Amino acid sequence: MLFADFAAELAKFPEHELVFTFGDTTIGRGYHLTEVLRLTVDAVDCGGAQDHWKETVLQLVDSPAVEGRAPMSAKKVGGILRRSQAMVPLVPDSELVLEFRPVGALAAQRYHVSEIVSGAAGSLRVVTHGARTQCKAAERSGTVCGADKSAGGSSRCCAPRGASGRPRAAVRCCA
Repeated sequence: MLFADFAAELAKFPEHELVFTFGDTTIGRGYHLTEVLRLTVDAVDCGGAQDHWKETVLQLVDSPAVEGRAPMSAKKVGGILRRSQAMVPLVPDSELVLEFRPVGALAAQRYHVSEIVSGAAGSLRVVTHGARTQCKAAERSGTVCGADKSAGGSSRCCAPRGASGRPRAAVRCCA
């Protein structure tokens, strides 16, 4: 989901409580939005292709449930985003990413927002899916990256492409 779409959904339902779900886990009612980040990613994949994108990251901290404490409202989170926007301009068409460390996990994990569902009793459920790693070069070439040629695989996925689209000298990053 794009940042602008997320902000627009919050504006539609200002009094609704935001409930974040991460797979089978729902963040505790006492969660805290601890940081808003604007990221610009400049990357080179194992096939030598450059890529650029922008992300808006919301970092959430799970807090123990406190009796009577409600999740943050869409209005409150929207206000935090507007104040953040005034200080660090957030990119409307950037991908929205959540960082969160589920109970029992050793480190924070990244999640992408799939959708926001208006739920019962005045809640908005933010549905996420975990970020995945990928070999973009293999996806572009339709090969299995790192596969042994003798097993029918191809290391051509890691060959940077020239202007003609043909592989240049292969790099051995995926082997």
